[in-house]
Amino acid sequence: LGLYAFGVMSKRKVKDRWVPWICIIMPMLTYLINAYSQSLLNGYVFGFDIIILNGFLTFLALMTISRAVVNNKKPSIS
Repeated sequence: LGLYAFGVMSKRKVKDRWVPWICIIMPMLTYLINAYSQSLLNGYVFGFDIIILNGFLTFLALMTISRAVVNNKKPSIS
C-alpha cells in the first residue's frame, strides 16, 4: 500500500536495490509493533488500521531512500 501510494503521489527517484528490502522489512516491523502494541501504546490494540501503519512506514522508508528529480529542461524560445 505504501509502495503504491509513493509511486502515485511522488515524482521522486528511489534507489532501486533498496525497494525489495523495504517491502520485506516494513511488514516485519509492523508485525512487531502489532505484537507489542499493548505494552508500547498503553493498551492500544490494532485492528484493520495496522494496514495504514504499514503503508505509512513503507512510504516514510521510501522517502528516506529517494531523491528529488531535477528537471534540466531548458525553456524553449519561440
